Amino acid sequence: MKQKGIGIFGKTFFYTFSLIVTILIVTIVFFANQFVQFYAASRENQVSEIVESLIKQLNGQSKEEAKTIADDFIDRNFAVDIAVASIDGTFLYKTSSSAAPFTVINGQVSIHDIPIGENDPKTYKNDVKMQSAKVHLEKEEFYLVVTYHYSERDAYETFFKMLPIGLIIVFLVSVFGSAGYAKMITQPIKKLAGDTRKMSEMKNIPIPEIKNDEIGQLTANVHHLYDSLKTTITELKLEMDHVRKLEESQRYFFSSASHELKTPIAAISALLEGMLENIGDYKDHPKYLAECLKMMHSLNKLVVEILEIVRLKDRKVLPKVETIDLGLMVNSLMPAYQSLAGLKSQDFSLRIPQNQTCYADSQMLKRVLSNVIMNALQNAPENSLIKIWSEESTSTIKLCLQNQGYIDENAISKVFEPFYRMDSVRSRKDGHSGIGLTIVKELMNSMQIPYNLCNTEQGVLFSIEFQKLNNR
Repeated sequence: MKQKGIGIFGKTFFYTFSLIVTILIVTIVFFANQFVQFYAASRENQVSEIVESLIKQLNGQSKEEAKTIADDFIDRNFAVDIAVASIDGTFLYKTSSSAAPFTVINGQVSIHDIPIGENDPKTYKNDVKMQSAKVHLEKEEFYLVVTYHYSERDAYETFFKMLPIGLIIVFLVSVFGSAGYAKMITQPIKKLAGDTRKMSEMKNIPIPEIKNDEIGQLTANVHHLYDSLKTTITELKLEMDHVRKLEESQRYFFSSASHELKTPIAAISALLEGMLENIGDYKDHPKYLAECLKMMHSLNKLVVEILEIVRLKDRKVLPKVETIDLGLMVNSLMPAYQSLAGLKSQDFSLRIPQNQTCYADSQMLKRVLSNVIMNALQNAPENSLIKIWSEESTSTIKLCLQNQGYIDENAISKVFEPFYRMDSVRSRKDGHSGIGLTIVKELMNSMQIPYNLCNTEQGVLFSIEFQKLNNR
């Protein structure tokens, strides 16, 4: 099993931490010289403030008071040395450590080039900084000289004393900053990784809040792709179910067709064999040849209807839609069925307004109405009335045909299946093929016109719902 490597959080944290530490260290090194300069300027400003404060205190004082003020000042500011000298170089006051750092000659103050302080022999005049100013004591002019030790070495020592604290702060800032940044960057990626894992299991994933960045765009694209994939899979499953049902329907259809064809073929074969053998009554060839011819006509009609259903299922016959006057079409079909209705003392009631039009394939619709009217005659009782009428609404025209029969509720969903007969013995005797309503279903599906068959209190109702021309 392949070992799991460092996760994206760990990688992001490591790279970010390394980058931040590198930047901060380079920054510290770069600003070390600036720190020395800042330290020198700060020290000089501090001494300047001391000198200004001391001048204000000394001006106008007596010599004795000046010494007292100087002693108090040294007690409070031990980091500097002061001296008060006359213009000729005579010292009025000086601290012990400033015994030899400078001299005053003819009003010029200069620092000696000798070590200052017995305990620090490496400190020379270049390490001593001085500020001087004139003060007036008892109406005499004196020089106030303030000296303090400063060198770049001192600044660097101070810098390196502060460096460990700075490095600790840098380390903590780098750790927490890197962790926060890594979490902010990797959290949506880890969330997306978790979502894709659920997507692989085809679970429902709610769409998260999409941020306006590349990761947000990636998240949106992944979820859009997943939704499209789910839709495609659903459509594929539906298509597979449709194909499976279609294959089952075709197997059932051809199985039933084979059975329906086998019966008349066997009957014709038996008649022909009897005539060939001159057995009994079969010697009357004209009589049985006529019977064979009659069965061949029925067989031919059945084959034609079977081929028609196959062409409709394969969408080889496409509808040619046109404007149709419903009343004219129904009236044109009536004469062919009036004589059949008279055999069972049946009658028609026709109520369709003039100039009521629909949009359909005229040949297909005529075939549909012919099969439905024939089916209504065959399954209606004697002395019954068959009604044909239309109902118009705002957007549709419904053509209705009703006889006074009844279909078992369990059989309503099956009557459109090929070769289904509610009374198989009577239907075969009457010459029913059992595929008339199957042809009706395929024709209506081809024209994409809704239809319905149901029982009502008055009998069996078949209806077709046409869209009006202005609503198509």
